Amino acid sequence: IVAATGDNGRGVCGVSRSAHIVPIRVYNYETGSDAGATTSALGKAYDYVIENKDKLGIRVVCMSLGVAYSAPFSPDDLLLSKIDEAFAEGIVTVAAAGNNAYNAYEKPYDCYPGDYETVVSAINLQTASSIGQTGSLAFEDAKDVSRAASSNRNAPGETDKNISAPGTRVLSTSTSESYGFGSNQYLNGTSMACPHVAGVLAL
Repeated sequence: IVAATGDNGRGVCGVSRSAHIVPIRVYNYETGSDAGATTSALGKAYDYVIENKDKLGIRVVCMSLGVAYSAPFSPDDLLLSKIDEAFAEGIVTVAAAGNNAYNAYEKPYDCYPGDYETVVSAINLQTASSIGQTGSLAFEDAKDVSRAASSNRNAPGETDKNISAPGTRVLSTSTSESYGFGSNQYLNGTSMACPHVAGVLAL
């Protein structure tokens, strides 16, 4: 989504196809499919980013992840301090706004790190024809674009979520040298909107 090569007759073209990606692993899949990314791992990743920002030309961090905190848990100071440090070094972080609107949370809006002040949070947009369709999408009028029902959004009076981007039925690359994930060629969610925004910021 961010930097896929264009004009090669394969799949899609990245938003910023001249950009270079610096992959940093923060998820631990060796302990099971449900294993997540710890704030300690994310903090170490930011240390690497900051240390190598000039050498590798890093200007944007794209994180298609997030968590909705509820008591007794609260936003993590370690991760926030690393994000703020990167921001002070001229590195912008983009994160997913979250997909909790369908769930029965008392307040289905919070999602960190996207809600931090120095993070750009991406909401999932959909088009009228992207709902329940399996074919390719055509460009549509702006009036046919809306926020996906599953996407987190701002509560009245709040501004934590910053921008909306395409996130429904998005075709992307996979680790199997093909497009899509398994038999599902199109993916949905704010994790798809996030790299669209990161790609624009990388331009």
